[in-house]
Amino acid sequence: MTARAALATLRAAHVALGVALDGLEAALGDGQGDELLDLDAAAERYGLTSSTLRRWARTGRLRAVELERGRVACWRSALVEAVNAAPYQAPVRAVEAAPADTDEDLLEAALAAGELSAGGRR
Repeated sequence: MTARAALATLRAAHVALGVALDGLEAALGDGQGDELLDLDAAAERYGLTSSTLRRWARTGRLRAVELERGRVACWRSALVEAVNAAPYQAPVRAVEAAPADTDEDLLEAALAAGELSAGGRR
């Protein structure tokens, strides 16, 4: 057997094993009647976008498993958890506060810049 033939055999066995494991997981579920949902089907079923579910899976908000041919799926209970999780909040960056200007400081700056004259606005 050549190296290429051996590699092809291993790839086929890997795919077959993955499909068998997916079927076993779907059959077993979590023991509470949970179902395995393809992300595209879950998005359509629950009114979300598949890109949102994929982002949640990538960032860890949604527990998901990768199936054959790049398909991704999640348990229904994991999807409910992710939907009910607290919404993402971007981190707040500290901003250095500028010193508070007084009316007198602003008036002096305007006079110095020639924006005001002693008689009022120009």
